[in-house]
Amino acid sequence: MKKLSIALLAFLMILAVYGCSKNNEVYEKMIEQGMQQIEKEEYERAENFFEKALDQKTKDEKATMLVQQTKIMLKAKIAFDSGDFETAKTSVEEVLKTKDGSEKLGEKAKGLVEQMEEMEEAKDKYSGNYNEAKKNFKQGELDQSLNVLEEVLEKDLSHPFFSELKEDCEALAAKVKEAKEEVEAKEVAEVEAQAKVEAKAKAEAEKKAAAEKAEKEKQATEEKEQKEAASKDIGAAEGYWLTEDQTEACHLTSSYLTCAVKQSDVGFKHDITHIHHISSTELELTFNNGHKTQIVLANNNVLEGEVGRLNRVSKEEANAIYEGYYELP
Repeated sequence: MKKLSIALLAFLMILAVYGCSKNNEVYEKMIEQGMQQIEKEEYERAENFFEKALDQKTKDEKATMLVQQTKIMLKAKIAFDSGDFETAKTSVEEVLKTKDGSEKLGEKAKGLVEQMEEMEEAKDKYSGNYNEAKKNFKQGELDQSLNVLEEVLEKDLSHPFFSELKEDCEALAAKVKEAKEEVEAKEVAEVEAQAKVEAKAKAEAEKKAAAEKAEKEKQATEEKEQKEAASKDIGAAEGYWLTEDQTEACHLTSSYLTCAVKQSDVGFKHDITHIHHISSTELELTFNNGHKTQIVLANNNVLEGEVGRLNRVSKEEANAIYEGYYELP
């Protein structure tokens, strides 16, 4: 019986040693996998592995510390992902202050701090750009305002930390674009209105020019007609004329000139093809044979020409010198 008890005790001791060894193996594996998840920043999964390690070694200081530190880091990461940097910073400080904490978690915490600082610096810069664009907008500098806003919106603002700034920039950009459209529409309307004014002015100018042209053409036509009429009108020079020695008489009309000497039964007649009024008293006559002669109406009753000085007489007085041998028409 004594031998049996000793054998049983030995068996139980071997079993205990085996069980302890098995627990250590699982513990180490859970710790290792948890650290791998920390490297990947999968803090929730890392916490689960550390909890399992703690199950193998209840009240183990290392596993307990890792569970607590990872929980705080997970809180910091959740706060960071939601854009709550204040909470994230508080949690990160707790991670870094953990006594005998994980160096790897410490590195991750410091990296998160650096990332937040960079994002805060970027936000400050973008906020300055937004304020500049807002000022440009108020001053009516729409293109400058829109350019600044578009540069900001081209940045990666997908993180919730930038959500409010992004919304502000998008809202202001929409206002600027609307204002630009209104300005452009107004400019188009002004251009169209100006075009209508210019078109109306052009039409009126063309109408006026056409009227002036027509009036000039009318005047030119009238002047031409007057000249043509004048070229066929002998005017005050028409009538019967007798030389001062009363040896020759002439009859001058707008269409012909006929003359005959005293006691002649023959006269000569030349058709007038053109009358050129050199002045109000001087005329140039062109006959059908091409001959030209000039006459001057000294006064209403005296005519000077190639045959000399002639005086105005009646038809009877002119024909009287022929004593019945000839008669001027």
